[in-house]
Amino acid sequence: MNSKGQAALALYHQWFGERAFALCGLSGNSPKQGVTQCSGCGAQGPRHSGATHAFCDVCVTVAGSYQGIGTPGRMGGGWAALITPAFAELTTTSEKNLQAFKTLPQANLAHATPNELIMKALLNPPEPPFMLIRFGNANADICSQLRASYSKDLIYLSGDTIDRIDARKVRDGVAAVTRAEIPQKLLQQSVASYSAIARGLLPEAGLQKARQTICDAEVKLPGITEIIRSMPLIGSTEYKWIMACSYASK
Repeated sequence: MNSKGQAALALYHQWFGERAFALCGLSGNSPKQGVTQCSGCGAQGPRHSGATHAFCDVCVTVAGSYQGIGTPGRMGGGWAALITPAFAELTTTSEKNLQAFKTLPQANLAHATPNELIMKALLNPPEPPFMLIRFGNANADICSQLRASYSKDLIYLSGDTIDRIDARKVRDGVAAVTRAEIPQKLLQQSVASYSAIARGLLPEAGLQKARQTICDAEVKLPGITEIIRSMPLIGSTEYKWIMACSYASK
């Protein structure tokens, strides 16, 4: 694990490491003799619990289920966390999951979807360093996929995969779409047409149709052409979050 991964693991451990076994119902287990290194992330020393399995307390809370560790109900795709040195914010739509984390001091618990927390962090990120995590299926490799963000403009979303998000592009795109009050369907059609032209994926007849779509959109909403030219191509991570943030409540 590289230095950035170790730093992220340390930040995660600050909030969840010491509390992991109580949260997972494993606090009564007796130590396992001879276990000094985590089989998941390789952590040693104070971060390793030496419990009845060969995984550290961080790995238990992140992965939840592998090598015989039972899966707590909250370890699915239904929760997300924003973690800083000063506070932790967790969101889930499961009341059971919220109850499991009520013992965490200084942790803000909210009944919301993971996407709502992620959108909030992208549009108004806290002061770095911070971690943004979306928890999916139990995965023994996830500890090596924790990343801390050291900039408000380049944000890592950790989880089953690591998404590298240009948050500045997301904020600029959302601001432009909001100012222009572009209907969602019109924006989707225009961006799809512009992307097809930019990628050269269409035959001549298709290109003509795509150009006409953009021209028609410009007639309906003057200035939309410049907006779609400045936006990330459709299919990109940044485009996905621009659309999510722009039309979340519509």
